[in-house]
Formats: sequence, structure tokens, C-alpha cells
Amino acid sequence: MKNCILKLTEYKFEEVCTWFDSLGFRFAVTRYGVYHKNLQKLKALSNGERIFKDTPDENLVAFMKEMMNSHVEANEIIRVYNDLKGLDIQEYLDQIKKVITGQEFRATSENDPARDFLFELSMAARFLRAGYKISLKSICDIEVKLSDGRILFVECKRVKSLKKLSKNIKVANQQIVRRIKDSSSLKNVGMVAVNVTDLLPKMSLINSEDARMAISEHRELSRSFILRNLEDFMAGENKKCIGVLCESSLSRLFPRGLIYSRHINNIPYENDDLFERLMPQLSNQDIA
Repeated sequence: MKNCILKLTEYKFEEVCTWFDSLGFRFAVTRYGVYHKNLQKLKALSNGERIFKDTPDENLVAFMKEMMNSHVEANEIIRVYNDLKGLDIQEYLDQIKKVITGQEFRATSENDPARDFLFELSMAARFLRAGYKISLKSICDIEVKLSDGRILFVECKRVKSLKKLSKNIKVANQQIVRRIKDSSSLKNVGMVAVNVTDLLPKMSLINSEDARMAISEHRELSRSFILRNLEDFMAGENKKCIGVLCESSLSRLFPRGLIYSRHINNIPYENDDLFERLMPQLSNQDIA
């Protein structure tokens, strides 16, 4: 990653931290305070400071892990901040409260509600940036108002175990059927959004030190993962659901800096072209 990109992340993350404080949260005593400190260290390294010249190798490995984690987490919350800050704060304040109190690292257990809510907000941000009106206050994770008057119910699942992938997709499809049945119109539709960051092969499989090539390799890892597990993504397939949006985020530390990659794939269910029309709008969104 070029130094200017790293500086942009640092600048935007400073805005996020100020935003947290303005909402009444003390970011410095949360996991985002840890990320802030780590990004300051990364900035010093990028400026050529030898702040770890006497640090044992085993500690450097831990530091690299912290840097990659902080970089991913900073980019994820920047995305949410960019697009949700224009909404009425009451629309998503409860979710932000839960997001900010999470653990520093992605939990190895099934219980990691902070990042579950962060994924929901990140998906909401995608639709907002694409120009859609959304609601985060309904029983569904996200309600999206489509241009033809229909409502798109989006059920979000962040899957931490490959064994649970099929179950989560099936549950989401069942939830969509119930949401539409209980809604104002049976013409409404649904979509499953799933984050599989914890399921992809290790980033060490990505060998390129060029940012564009590394992102391309991430896309291939994601595509291959979906093809190997396509049956799981089709679990509970029904006529009311237009398909599955599959998202993942990866970061890797190279000699020249950090590379961050966020990518989505789509698994369509129905012949209705709505899903295919949505995907270009929801993907290829710059974080800045």
C-alpha cells in the first residue's frame, strides 16, 4: 500500500474518533483507542522511525498481527462513518453502542456481537452509498426501499465456522420468508448478506507485494471458496430471496506497507434481474 493511502486511513480514522466522542462515547477507552495507538505506531514506521529496533522477533510477530487487525478495523468503521453520519443518529445509535464495546481482535468463539452489528452497518452503508433509502429500526437487519416501491429485506450473517455456513444461510432464508409474509405486500423480496472473512484461506497464500495483484488474488480466493461451498450458499433457497451477497475483508503487511482488500461476490437465486442490477451498485465502492 502506498504511503498516501495509509495517511488517508489515518486522517479518516481521526474523524471517526472525534465522531465517537461527539456521540458521547470515549473512544480512547474502547478497542478503537487501541487501534488509534497502533495506527500511530504504523505511521512512525512508515516515516522511517526505527521504533522496534531492539524488539525481540517474537514480539514483532505479535505487533504485525496487531497492525493488520487495527488496519482492517479502522477501514471497516471508516466505511460506516462515511455513509451513516448523514442519517438521524437515533436510526443506528444502539448498534454503534454495541460495535464500540467489542473485543480488540475478532473473536474465536461464536459470540462476537460487536462485529455482527458492524457488518450490518457496513451493509447498510453499501446501500446508502448506492443511493437507496434504508431503515435499521425494523425487525429485519436492514430494510431497503426499492425504486419500484417494493421493500428489500436484507438478513446479515457473519459466519465464523465453515460447519455453520449452510445453517446460517438457511436460517436467513427462512427469516426472509417470514418477514415478507408479515409485511405489507407479498411482492416484497429479500436478500442474504454473509461475511466469510473468518472462513477464507490464510492471507499468506497471497504472494504478490503489489496492491492491485494482491487484491486480484483475494478475489480469486473468494471465488474459489464460493465454488467449493456453493451448495451451502444455496441452503434454503426460495422464490422470495433474490440471492446471496458474500463479503470478505483481508489485510497483509508487506515490506512497503499494508494492503487492505474488501471484496464481494454474488450468488443469484432467481431469474429476476434485480440482483444482477444491484451488484454493480453495491460493489466497487471506494472507502474514502
